[in-house]
Amino acid sequence: MLGLGRRARATFRRSWSAAHGGISRGRYDKVRTMLRSQVRTRRSAAPLRDCEHHVHGQRTMKNYTGSYTIARLAQAAGVHVETIRYYQRLKLVPKPPRPVGGIRRYSEADTDRLRFIKHAQAMGFTLAETDSLLTLQARRTCRDVRDLAATKLRLVDARIRELRKLRTELAHLVAECDANTQDANCPVIQRLAS
Repeated sequence: MLGLGRRARATFRRSWSAAHGGISRGRYDKVRTMLRSQVRTRRSAAPLRDCEHHVHGQRTMKNYTGSYTIARLAQAAGVHVETIRYYQRLKLVPKPPRPVGGIRRYSEADTDRLRFIKHAQAMGFTLAETDSLLTLQARRTCRDVRDLAATKLRLVDARIRELRKLRTELAHLVAECDANTQDANCPVIQRLAS
């Protein structure tokens, strides 16, 4: 109603009142807000069934097989829906069958599998290595898992050695730049060009 004159506002109020059964705009907004809060209160106060629990304020069916839609699965596992679809294309996460005219349902095991993948990635394992870990998890062979982790540890140690060497070289180049009095002859550029 900004920018309207007094007459235009009065005309708007009359037309609003006529269109909404004699209720003023302000009264309409108050009633709408009150009804919305009652609906929210009824939803949150509804008793939980024995198979439901709350996750981040959302109801989920924990003990019911096929309890999650893909969006709820993504929310529960802390990933995006497209990440789940990508993992399905790579065969890291199984794609459940779609019922006729229905929506695919995922179980708590799928949530645990996604969390396992995210933890493996956080530890530096590639998706191919994570696939191997998932296979080994199903077989319960600690020796094979240990060998895979030991290989990963050697790679991490080698990368740390490379990064330390790179840091030493960069510190040396920065010191040379600081000592350089000629802007035309940059030690970093000369090193990269050689």
